[in-house]
Amino acid sequence: MMILDENDKPICISLNPEQIKWCFNHAKNTHEYAEKNISTWAYNGSRINGHLVGVKSELAVSVFLTNNSFKVNNYFKLLKDGSITSAHDGIDRGDLVVNERNIEVKGCNERNWERYKRQIPPMQLEKYVSKNAIVVWTTVENHEHPRNKVLLRGWNFAHEVEDKGEYIKTICDNIKLYNDKDMNPMPQLIRVLNKEDKSDGTGEHNEEGGTSETN
Repeated sequence: MMILDENDKPICISLNPEQIKWCFNHAKNTHEYAEKNISTWAYNGSRINGHLVGVKSELAVSVFLTNNSFKVNNYFKLLKDGSITSAHDGIDRGDLVVNERNIEVKGCNERNWERYKRQIPPMQLEKYVSKNAIVVWTTVENHEHPRNKVLLRGWNFAHEVEDKGEYIKTICDNIKLYNDKDMNPMPQLIRVLNKEDKSDGTGEHNEEGGTSETN
């Protein structure tokens, strides 16, 4: 079932009550584990709600891709011992992996989008670029019940953020992609994952598609 927005507007995913419950438990467990085991975890103001925004976003992107007939490997789940990691079988994975593409999900509260949109801490961005990751940008409705809606705003190759982004200091150091026009629409992500669109964000095709410029 295709749920693309043909007008390239943000795509809304509504999570069901069971999914919301799962997200809350995941966020609670993640926060408790991090507080006990990771001394440098996020920043001093980190709260369960912040983790909840992240987990809702990751799950919503997974739902979107699954509904568009992709096999999605979810790597944002907790491990059996309660630990959290993106390393699986000794390999650092994205939050999601689809058709061998690492996908990282960056979310924020809907009301904070204009202030915090398209930002990644430098060290995290370097990690994303090293695994040629795709970054999906989301916002979470967190002020109106049932608080179950997630907007998929768009996406970028991590190296696009590195190449076009600028340093900004918010809660922590970040690289921000300022220009809205530099963000790719969600329908294009479907084409890239289907290998119908072989662009790599540089204005050229990747090695499978030759070296001619894309339109």
